[in-house]
Amino acid sequence: MNNKWAKSLCIVIAVLFLFLQACSTGFVARPESAGDNGEALNLSSPTPLPTYTPTPAPLGSLENPVVLGLIGSQDNQGQKLALDELLNLLHQS
Repeated sequence: MNNKWAKSLCIVIAVLFLFLQACSTGFVARPESAGDNGEALNLSSPTPLPTYTPTPAPLGSLENPVVLGLIGSQDNQGQKLALDELLNLLHQS
């Protein structure tokens, strides 16, 4: 009977030792400096440098025109006149 208790106690001590060894803080990874200036690397960012964002052409230019259109199954003179009036107002400003 004492032999069983001794084996169980050894197993519990071994498991406890492995658990405590895994939780030890003896060796901690430290961030390295980034070159000669001594600043730390920003490891939380997936891209270390800003990405290029193209600037679109101004609205209404040849590269970015404003397009107007009519959708209708029949010729509607009222729509055409309203569109012409809107275009004239846009050209004036």
